[in-house]
Amino acid sequence: MTLENRMKKWKNSLYNHQHLEEGAIAELEDHLRENISILMEKGLDEKDAFEQSVKNLGNLPEIADEEQSAQYSKPTFVTALLKSFLKVGTRQFRRNRLTSGINMLGLTTAFCASLFIGLFVYDELSFEKRHPDWDKIYRLSYSFIEQNGKIEDRAFSSGMWVDQLAPRNPAIIDRFRFLMLSYGYINNPLNEDSYYTEGVYWSDPNFFDFLNFELKFGEPEAQLNDLSSIILTETTAKKHFGNENPIGKQLKFVRRSRELNLTVTGVIFDPPSNSHFQPEYVAHLQALQGILGEERRGWVDRNPAPGYLYTYIKVNSPEAIPVISADMKSIWEEVIPDQAEQITPLLTPLSDIHFQPPMRWEIDSPIDMSYLYGLMVIGVFILTIALTNYINLTTALGGKRQKEIGLRKTLGSTKSQLRWQFFIESSLSIVISMIVATAICYFLMPGFNELTGKNINLLISFESAEFITVFAVTTMFIILTSGFWSSMYFTKRIKNNFNMNAFFKRENANSKARNIMVVLQFTVAICLIIGTIIVYNQLQLINNGFLAKSRNAVIGIRTSLMGDSLQIQRYKTEIQSISGVIGNTHGMHLPRQSDFGRTDTRYLATEISDQEYYWNKFDADGGFVQTFDLKLIAGEDFKRRIDPGSVIVNETVVRELGVTPDEAIGVFLREDSINYVYEAAHGKIIGVVEDFAYKSIKEAIEPVVIVANNSVWGVLSVKLETDDTQMILASLREKWREIYPGRPFEYWFLDKEFERLYNQERRLGRLIPIFSGLAIVIALLGLFALTVFISELRKKEMGIRKVLGCSTREILRLLTWQYLRTLIPAIIIALPLSYIGLDYWLNNFAYRVNVNIGVMLLAVFSVVIVALLTVSIKSLSAVKKNPVESLKYE
Repeated sequence: MTLENRMKKWKNSLYNHQHLEEGAIAELEDHLRENISILMEKGLDEKDAFEQSVKNLGNLPEIADEEQSAQYSKPTFVTALLKSFLKVGTRQFRRNRLTSGINMLGLTTAFCASLFIGLFVYDELSFEKRHPDWDKIYRLSYSFIEQNGKIEDRAFSSGMWVDQLAPRNPAIIDRFRFLMLSYGYINNPLNEDSYYTEGVYWSDPNFFDFLNFELKFGEPEAQLNDLSSIILTETTAKKHFGNENPIGKQLKFVRRSRELNLTVTGVIFDPPSNSHFQPEYVAHLQALQGILGEERRGWVDRNPAPGYLYTYIKVNSPEAIPVISADMKSIWEEVIPDQAEQITPLLTPLSDIHFQPPMRWEIDSPIDMSYLYGLMVIGVFILTIALTNYINLTTALGGKRQKEIGLRKTLGSTKSQLRWQFFIESSLSIVISMIVATAICYFLMPGFNELTGKNINLLISFESAEFITVFAVTTMFIILTSGFWSSMYFTKRIKNNFNMNAFFKRENANSKARNIMVVLQFTVAICLIIGTIIVYNQLQLINNGFLAKSRNAVIGIRTSLMGDSLQIQRYKTEIQSISGVIGNTHGMHLPRQSDFGRTDTRYLATEISDQEYYWNKFDADGGFVQTFDLKLIAGEDFKRRIDPGSVIVNETVVRELGVTPDEAIGVFLREDSINYVYEAAHGKIIGVVEDFAYKSIKEAIEPVVIVANNSVWGVLSVKLETDDTQMILASLREKWREIYPGRPFEYWFLDKEFERLYNQERRLGRLIPIFSGLAIVIALLGLFALTVFISELRKKEMGIRKVLGCSTREILRLLTWQYLRTLIPAIIIALPLSYIGLDYWLNNFAYRVNVNIGVMLLAVFSVVIVALLTVSIKSLSAVKKNPVESLKYE
């Protein structure tokens, strides 16, 4: 059959289709003849050239039907386009399963990661905003000037201050106080179970009016009306009474030898994670009088000195705060004139408490806003990279759709209709990815909450107007950006003819923009790798730093107010016979907590100078140094459990004295200050120990004087062998029940206690590697997308080079260099950027790792290797193709 006979048969098949007009068929015939001529010039015979050209045109009747359906009537325009998308989109997905699957995977992963970050950040930023009039509530606290001139912010206040303040200032419309009394435990008379707790909020009766806590059981009007009333959280109620309704049940609060009988009147749902109010029990503040005794009558609400209550006020306008501060100052001048000059009022907005620098006796775990900013930047990076990847890969696949687009225009489609087609295709892809990502987040939320220590509810978050607004705006921005770019990209670059040379020429003009995106992806990848390594190293320093060699084998047992000194001595003595117990010491809490002993104690060392020194005092018996494996660098350890004439100091004390450790031995230290809890301790320095962390390593190690004192309240620290910890703990518990009948056996491992000091960092250490890893993977997917794109653009060039004798290695080097050369500006941007950001974060720690050149080189090397592998795999597959196929493409 001749070529003309084939053309005639082909035209007749088109005439039989009602939606193909004479003019369109004539234009299609011209284009078909032109393509047949090109293919015949390349060596194909008439038959093969005809069949290849017809195949390249695609299924013309099907395309014509789709276009006619879309143009049939304006009321059905959108419906027709959606129907067309389902057909065309499904067909395109089947033809390009790998690249389309990578595209959807990248989008879904990015949306899922960004949604998790958004939920975490929203939960942090919404702290305390669930309470009525939260923006009008302030906490009353104060700042205190120590004897040595150091200023210390303290979270609590006196109970009587607000009673004096409120009548003077009508701007105060309500007030609320509560106290957390340490060293007490709750006993259930039904089963004699006892639980130590610091979570009792001894509260003013307007607890439920001032704060928003929802009752699960009980009537609102019956709460805290009686001094014997107590309210439990849902978890606490289950611990005491199982799943039964506990209303009317009896509990007993025990402190020292005093007991207070309480009746359960309500159960509240567990407090959300975005609140610094975390009670386990709520009881009436005035009921404390039965525990404190007559000797301390009025201590709660009539003591003018700074006390231990947390006080909150509600004002009618924030403008009243300066006046309230001035009134507070006037009250101090009246009731505590000897301290008025040393203290300054602090009125902190309720929603700011979580973000302020930590105060002494703070009940919240504040977060540094830089952590949230860091997570938000990662979230924006992830979305930006994913969106760029989607657009790049979509346009890369566009080369395969040029004939379809050209035919649609030939058959009568307008630019507007084509734009709608691609806009809807892109938008539906985004929406589907977002829906899948949200579903994944829903199912993974329990694991995310466990990872972050939060209690986020995805469905409740979507009920928030603020969150849903941000979510909707972000989604719409992504849809509009991707849809607009895709639709404009295709309709501006494809004309009625199918000239690939013109198409690729225009594409090459956009190479600068794509190179910028590659630089951005490399920059982000390098920054995230460096950040992940440094955060990990800093957490390792925290976990494996001072005292690490012993703290995983030391437990603390709470002994304060559990019994008298004879019981403590007996327990210490008898547990030494338990197999696996290496040693013990009774003394201060480690890590050093703010309510354990006196800080900034004034000492004199007249043998050396007349200077006053303000050092910390650490009371413990003579077994402290041995139990914690402190390293003696001069002198000797205590010889007795009680040694009133001797002290041991750390290296920092010696440095402040200006002598060597050996010269410090024998120097007499005199404690010249009033100690409200423990007696003043004087003595000669008999030993100097290497500095050890007894507080957070965010703070520099301060000078400390260790006194051998066996009568302190505090904690019994027991050092264990680690071979069979559970058996040793069981023996310790059994001995405890024998010596302390009815008292709860409360213990904790020292390493876990230190971990509590770094909740922010540990959360950051869990989240950043995960999200950074996802961002890097998505960036590599984008690199793969660009490789696909460039391979499509340069098929003809690679075919010509191979025909002219270029080896596969030379072509591969040419392709990979295009990407690797973008690493140079990426490295120039990423290294200083990551150094500045990480150095700023590490400045929060007195003891920190360094952002060294080795870490930076490792990050750069990792990105180069991974990028090289990613690009090489795709490029290699492209250059190995038959050059005839590459040239035939044109």
